[in-house]
Amino acid sequence: MGFWVTVITTPVGGLPDVLDHGKNSLVFQPGDIDGLAENLKILMNDDNLREKLGVASLQLSNNLFNIKTISSQLDDLYSSIL
Repeated sequence: MGFWVTVITTPVGGLPDVLDHGKNSLVFQPGDIDGLAENLKILMNDDNLREKLGVASLQLSNNLFNIKTISSQLDDLYSSIL
């Protein structure tokens, strides 16, 4: 995501909390080979969508996964515990 790359993934673990199909990623169900193939075809044929999803991935990476953001959240968490 931090390299402006469009994400095609399955909704496992914590990914559903941050990834939104068609807004910052393309999502298919685990084991759904046809779903993966369809998402790949969509990206190969739609330069605008590929650019839009890549930009959204980069923004998510820079904002949500930014070390300053994470450090601030951890600081708030630890402060609330103490």
